[in-house]
Amino acid sequence: MSWMAENPKHEGYPGHVARDGRCATASMAGGMVMASSQVGGEWVDEVLGWSELIGWEARCECGWVGPMYRRVGDEQEPGEHALVDALQPDAEEALRAAWEVHEAAHP
Repeated sequence: MSWMAENPKHEGYPGHVARDGRCATASMAGGMVMASSQVGGEWVDEVLGWSELIGWEARCECGWVGPMYRRVGDEQEPGEHALVDALQPDAEEALRAAWEVHEAAHP
């Protein structure tokens, strides 16, 4: 899922963040796809299990990264927010709202 702005420089999306600090490129039932590479003519995904997910960030195609929203139970850094999980009705709204503030400030 992504959020589109009228300005084509801005397309926002929720980024799944792993414990090692990387942001997933996609997600699947088995976890977060961190990278894909071609091995012997076949594409192979590096998948981290959901236990490695620490939280979500609103991100924009222009390179902007919003505040971290951590899963409850993980230690938070100053300025971070806590979410039980990304399926909460207000979780996606919080991420999108952060991106909308960014997008409005950078037309």
